[in-house]
Amino acid sequence: MEAHFYLGQLYYKDSLTENALPHFEAVINVPKNEFTEEALLRLSQINLEIKNWENAIPVLKQLEDEANFAQNIIFAQSNVMKAFYELQDYVNAEVYANKVLVNPSIDRTIKNDAKVIIARAAIKIEDNEKAQLAYEEVLKTAVGKTAAEALYYDAYFKNKAKNFEASNIAAQKLAAEYSSYKYYGAKGLVVMAKN
Repeated sequence: MEAHFYLGQLYYKDSLTENALPHFEAVINVPKNEFTEEALLRLSQINLEIKNWENAIPVLKQLEDEANFAQNIIFAQSNVMKAFYELQDYVNAEVYANKVLVNPSIDRTIKNDAKVIIARAAIKIEDNEKAQLAYEEVLKTAVGKTAAEALYYDAYFKNKAKNFEASNIAAQKLAAEYSSYKYYGAKGLVVMAKN
């Protein structure tokens, strides 16, 4: 297994991920050993990089189950959450988002990612109440693009509630403070026009 692991590492470092895959797979397909966790991590990273969500999920779940390092467990859970979302499996995306949120040692960015996944999944299944609550939570601590997204939905939900003045205030704040995020800025202007 040692030879497979090191060959996989060499290929991975040279960005020859196609060549690295079978070596890492050989390591994880035998009983757990000293190379298993690192091979699972690399294999999941490769699958995530090439957006092979179907292959990434079982590898990430195995990493979650077998990891000794907390950061690898968090990595696995947060990426399973994202992979399920990408596969439009919103129920399992939310299940994993909640797993991420109960972990007390995760940082704010990962917590916000989990809340955004819950909100986006709720939007997709048309559960606007859940989405609104999740975006309100995100808005409290988010920065950058995530904050722009949450602020847009703040304006959007206030518009839906016919609270046009508050919706305009949120949309104006979006335009003023997050103008570099043009997608959400444009959507905010549409909400203002509707108000």
